[in-house]
Amino acid sequence: MRWRPSGLDERRTEHLLARLWREIPAPSEDELDAIARLARAESTPVESALARTMRANGRRLRLRWAVAAAACALLLGSGLGFGLGSSVTPSGGADTGPAGFGFIPARGWTVMQSRNPLGSGAAGAIATNIPLQPGEDLEGTLDASLLSLPPHGILLYATFSARGDPSEDPEFKPRALPLRIAGTEPERFNSGERLFQAGVGGYNVRVHIYYGAEQVSARMRQAAQRQLSGLFIASERVTMVARPSTLPAFQHTTLFGSVDSRKAGEQVTIQAKDCGSPDFRVVAGSTTRDGGGWSTEYDPGLNTTLRAVWDGNASAAVTIRVRAGVYLRRLAPNAFRIVVWRGRSSLFSPRYALFQRQDRRLGTWMPVKQVALDRASVVGTDFKASVPKGSLVRVVVPSTQARPCYLAGVTSTLRT
Repeated sequence: MRWRPSGLDERRTEHLLARLWREIPAPSEDELDAIARLARAESTPVESALARTMRANGRRLRLRWAVAAAACALLLGSGLGFGLGSSVTPSGGADTGPAGFGFIPARGWTVMQSRNPLGSGAAGAIATNIPLQPGEDLEGTLDASLLSLPPHGILLYATFSARGDPSEDPEFKPRALPLRIAGTEPERFNSGERLFQAGVGGYNVRVHIYYGAEQVSARMRQAAQRQLSGLFIASERVTMVARPSTLPAFQHTTLFGSVDSRKAGEQVTIQAKDCGSPDFRVVAGSTTRDGGGWSTEYDPGLNTTLRAVWDGNASAAVTIRVRAGVYLRRLAPNAFRIVVWRGRSSLFSPRYALFQRQDRRLGTWMPVKQVALDRASVVGTDFKASVPKGSLVRVVVPSTQARPCYLAGVTSTLRT
């Protein structure tokens, strides 16, 4: 199983790298010139030129570059960073820029941020002047650290969600970075917590500031402000969120987002790449409101990857997952019919479904019969099964039969 670093492991590695880089002196101009001359003179990789230069300049340079190379390998291998997205050119010629959220590290402060989960929730980041306590995820780390917050402790917790939801955006007054505590009219939740809300670029930002002391000194407020000033957002030019991102059959999702021009009347195109298709196609569109927000509804019908395109720029792709459509009908006391909606995908042709009965005592679903589906029939598959009168029954199309274009499907329950 591939090892994945925990948040605590990442922070320890970050501290190690910071110390290593402080101890590695920068290469001199003569050394850099020597590397460049070797690279120009020989048709060999730059790595070879580095090796030759290290041999020519003695042990000190070898040690310096060896430590630097080890540090870089450790950085790449552990997947550290600030959660910045890749800059790529998706098919169709639309560009997507880097996006990331977090706090810039400051002396005496520890920072941590989650990867950007746009499409499935808000991204988050923590900055604190105390050691972070380990947790299973960012919120677990937040809870554990708050429980141990000493009187001198300060912890900032920020969340970032895409703008565009007309019911939420009015709560976030547009502001520019850096955010300032003075003038933001913070809402005080309790003696040690402050809340700030602002619309920054294409995102709604909530910042909770927790103080370990009930009486907050001017020095603590100044320290919190210095770290708040290090809040950064590398915004996408166009964003998109799907809510919900997992759907029953025949239901729609609401798509919303924003463009960084913040102008009304801008045209946003929605592109979709259906399960089994290699290319995006235009499926919908929307027009921005004042502030650059937009929203629309879309019925994907099957597992689909969506993106918003504006002014030649594409948002991060969002995957919508749809449950297989399956229905159960009672024909007689022990006779039933299963109807499976075949959908738009030729890749969806389930061979069987599971007929289940609920165990009243345990509240669990017990298998009764595996029903082979008549894939040539349009009206469905009829079958017989003996179950006690008054039983609660249902049919499931398991994920092994539904994928890759659908999630497992389940019918509504019937009482026999």
